[in-house]
Amino acid sequence: MGYWDPVTAGVDWCEPNYQYSHHIAEWYNTISNLPALFLCLAGAYRGLKVVHDHGHSTQPVAVAIGYFGIFIVYAGSFAFHATLTYWGQILDEFPMIWATLWLHYMLTGEDSKPAAARVGALIAVLVPTLMVLTHPSPMPLRFAYASLVFSLTVRSFYLAWSQHLLWNSKLLQTGLLFYGTGVILWLSEEQVCHLVQPYFFHLHAWWHVFTGIGTFLWLQFACLRLLTDRGVPHDIESLTGVPFVVVGKGAKRAKRL
Repeated sequence: MGYWDPVTAGVDWCEPNYQYSHHIAEWYNTISNLPALFLCLAGAYRGLKVVHDHGHSTQPVAVAIGYFGIFIVYAGSFAFHATLTYWGQILDEFPMIWATLWLHYMLTGEDSKPAAARVGALIAVLVPTLMVLTHPSPMPLRFAYASLVFSLTVRSFYLAWSQHLLWNSKLLQTGLLFYGTGVILWLSEEQVCHLVQPYFFHLHAWWHVFTGIGTFLWLQFACLRLLTDRGVPHDIESLTGVPFVVVGKGAKRAKRL
């Protein structure tokens, strides 16, 4: 028996429970959230840091909200896999919907943002309600999340194709490569659990690592689109080896939401 037993979550993953710690149900599935949490904290700190020479923050506030959303996703995932409880699962899955909706909002043109906000708010309430009512079925989450990510991918590619600057940045292509790899590993684990478990090759843990990097890059793409739409100059720097979009030196002040 582990500290958080019995398991009340609707799903128990391939990794054996409480193998390395009495207080952490799935060790690798838990600690694999740390890289994404670090990226979010580092991105938010650097993004909101005021550039004193030019009087503006490094990134718009909308991007900082995106970091917060992604941080909550992976903090919730940490809680979910550490405890395998129903409340841990809610902390993991609800933010997945909300953070994806925020990326949709960021990619929406300024004139359409009010309507997008109303539709997003409706989805943000309805989907979690269905998830609670149908627990422990994973289908509402999987259908809603897959639909939101697929539509976000289509919208992102449309924007990138229509604006050469976005396409040439390679942020979207690289982000989707990481994200898609993570999705493949996540879906594969259900089929090959009996083959990989004896070798400690935890595919769901790698889903956290790859999608964490992919989502961070997707947010950088949304930041670049936001700056471009507002006519704010930009630069692409490096944050621990990962591309990081910043307001260019020629800008007077980053616009706020």
